[in-house]
Amino acid sequence: MSNDQAGLRLYKDAVMLFYVAVYKEDVQDYWAEVPALIDCYSHGDTVSDTLHESCFNIQVCVAAMRAENRHAKIVQKPLSKLKAMPDYAGAAWHAVKVDLDGL
Repeated sequence: MSNDQAGLRLYKDAVMLFYVAVYKEDVQDYWAEVPALIDCYSHGDTVSDTLHESCFNIQVCVAAMRAENRHAKIVQKPLSKLKAMPDYAGAAWHAVKVDLDGL
């Protein structure tokens, strides 16, 4: 199974891979969204800062889901489908590994 077919990948323990769509806002600002999680957005001065913030916000979103006893399965579409969706036009796609253990 390719990474594209797997969608959300589970690594050892609770480290998961999430796709992040990053957009350039203006000369020095970026923002990002995580399609696998509702209302999970980030921003930063650089792509690196934005991805770092995305990892933190993914942890916050998953922790909130668990605290509210929302045990909905986190489902991520394959990257090829995300890239083809008009909602994500102009996005630069990145994959981040996030440790969800202990949340």
